[in-house]
This record gives sequence, structure tokens and C-alpha cells, in this order.
Amino acid sequence: MFFKYIYTAWQEIKQHPSRNLLATVEIILAVACVILFFGITAGIQQQIEKNYNFSQRIITLHSGQSVVRDVEGQITEYNIAHSIGAEPNLTKADWQVLREHPEIEVTAPIVNLHAPISNAEGTLMGNSHVIGTDENLISVLGQSLAYGNNALDSHARTAIIGNEVARELFNNSQPIAHEIKIANQTFIVTGVLESIDQLNLFNLDVNYNRSVLISLEAVNGLKSQPAEDISMSKILALSYQLPSDQALQDIDEEILINHNQRDFSLYRNSELLPLLDSILQFLKTLAIVLVIVFLGVGGFSLMIALQSSLRQRRIEINVRKIVGATNFQILYQIIIEATVLSVLGGFLGIILGIMISIFISYLSPVEIVLHLDSLAYVIISMPVLGLIFGLYPALQASSQNPDQRIYE
Repeated sequence: MFFKYIYTAWQEIKQHPSRNLLATVEIILAVACVILFFGITAGIQQQIEKNYNFSQRIITLHSGQSVVRDVEGQITEYNIAHSIGAEPNLTKADWQVLREHPEIEVTAPIVNLHAPISNAEGTLMGNSHVIGTDENLISVLGQSLAYGNNALDSHARTAIIGNEVARELFNNSQPIAHEIKIANQTFIVTGVLESIDQLNLFNLDVNYNRSVLISLEAVNGLKSQPAEDISMSKILALSYQLPSDQALQDIDEEILINHNQRDFSLYRNSELLPLLDSILQFLKTLAIVLVIVFLGVGGFSLMIALQSSLRQRRIEINVRKIVGATNFQILYQIIIEATVLSVLGGFLGIILGIMISIFISYLSPVEIVLHLDSLAYVIISMPVLGLIFGLYPALQASSQNPDQRIYE
């Protein structure tokens, strides 16, 4: 009997698709959004966990006041806009402070340049970065080269390129010894970076996959100014172990003497984790709220579509009652129809959500993780959605006497 009702419901949907089109589309979009939100929050959480262990040892000295501390010295706010938009004002004296501290193992300066990047044929690389640094940056970031060698400090006209630069400019993942032009000056590619997590929340201001790394000596040539005048936007330092509060305080005091004002930020990357956790919790809460809203809208559209359908089928329902159908049988049939619609929309929504997730992951730095448990929640919720929002129109239709109009 159950499968007979399912077959009847399916035939009704096939014969009158326009009646249920809006409700089905609403459910498809709702489920796709659910899959997408779950995937984004899971992806962010996974990337935070993946990046956190190594980043505990990293100290960041940054131009501008991107962090706010309370009276106890705890970070209460991290301003990404200040971090990205601040004018570079770090000097070689600041770099020297970090290099000479006994708890620091290795350091890496970062000078961001705005310069066009092209291959020997003149093909330009869009949305790219030129970074002046030294050979220690790769080890400070905990990364490695996919191909070639790190020769930034050995030769002024060498470059290490990101994997997307290699693919777009050379259509080749191993363009070692190829020429690359930066502001019409020629450099030789000696290495290609492995793909670096673009959504590393400790390095939001740089996409290393679309970057070209050159030496500080090469930066001097591009900027046509003495080396001592070059300002750095950031200096990264890798400590031997988790840096102590005293080490951070000592470094901060010396940097403050150099600047005479607090126009810089100094922090352990591990200090940002509570802020990132709070952001993640906010995203999870937002995702749950949006899931409820989207599913509610989809369910409400389903209910409206059923009511509209039942208005047009009142004669059919009256005839069925006259020939002996009970209220329960009418109720049961309509609930089954609502459930079939909901499950169909949910199935198509899951497919759409997965396709959108793959598309976004391919074209953006957002890594979307689809867990089986989130898919299971959606699959379980679809029949429940149909039952809840199909119950009211089903009760309305089943409670009418055969000689009455079902809807006035």
C-alpha cells in the first residue's frame, strides 16, 4: 500500500510538473545552500587545525596596528583591513632586532611590490604579487619547493614562482631556467613553490600561489633606491619553540624604541587562535540560522504549492470520498506526495550543492569540505520537511465533507 501511494504521488508530479515547480526549485536551492554552508565551515575549521600546529612557533611583526590588546596584554581584536592596508614602515633595524634575539631560529623579511609580471613573450600575469624576501621565507612558512632550488640569496636575478604562475605563464609546472619579466627586468626561474594553502588565516594578505619571490638585492634594482631605505611590510620569525611572553615583550620594547610610536603590530600567530575560534563559532551559528531559514522557506513554498494543487484537485478528492476513501487515506496520500516532492528536491539539491562546492573550490581560495554526516543530516531532514509542511494542507483536504468545496 505504501509503495502504491508513492507511485500515485510520482504520477501526480509527472502529470502536473508546473504545479510543483516553484516548491521543488525552492527546496533544491535551500538544500544546495545547506550543503555549501556546511562545507565552508568544515573547510575553514580543517584549515585552521592544519595550519595551527606549525604556526605556533611563528612571530609576526607587521606594519600598522592590526591587533588590539587589553591591559593584561591579551589580543582582543585583529583588524584584517589594517593588516593589509598599512603602509610599509619596518626597517632593517627592526629586522636586526628579531635576528639577534636568542629565541629566534630564523627570520624572513617581506617587501610587497606592485609590478607587472610577464613571460618572455609578453603574456601578463593578472592578480599577482611580487615579494622581495630572502631564502628563509620558504622554511619560515613551513613550505617547500615542488621543483628546482632556492637560490634567492645567491643570485640577484633569480626568482621562485608560485604554482599558478607556472601554469598560467608557462603552461608548465616545471619551467626551471625559463625567463620571467618583472617591470621589464629579466629574471631566471630557479624554483616553483608547492601549492600553498590560500586560506591560511595567518597569511591572509598574500596569495603565494600567484606570487613571484625575488631577493632584496633585486628589489633595490627595481625600486632604484638604496637598500637601507627600503621599507618592509612584514617580518616573519620562526622561534625554536613556542615563544615566551618575555621574548615578545623584549622584542616589542626594542621595536618601539626604533619607531618612537606604536605604528606596528607584534604577535605570536598562536595568539590569534581564540579570535579565529570565535569567528568559526560565529560562522557555525550563522550557518545553522541560514539552514533553518532556507529550509523553512523551502518548506513553506512546498505547503503553498500543495494548497494550490489541492484547490485544483478538489473534485478528485470529493469523488474519492464519495466512493469510500477515508479521511486517513486522503491525509496519507497527500503527506506521501509532500514527502516525495521534498525528497526529490533534496536529492537534486545535494547534487547541485556538491557541484557548486567543487566549482568554488576550483576557482577560489576557499576549501570546501563535504562530510558524510552533513549529507546524512540533509537526507534525514527531507522526509521530515515534507511531513511537517505537508501536514497542514493534508489535514485541510481530508477534513472536508464530500459535498463541500475544499477551499473557499
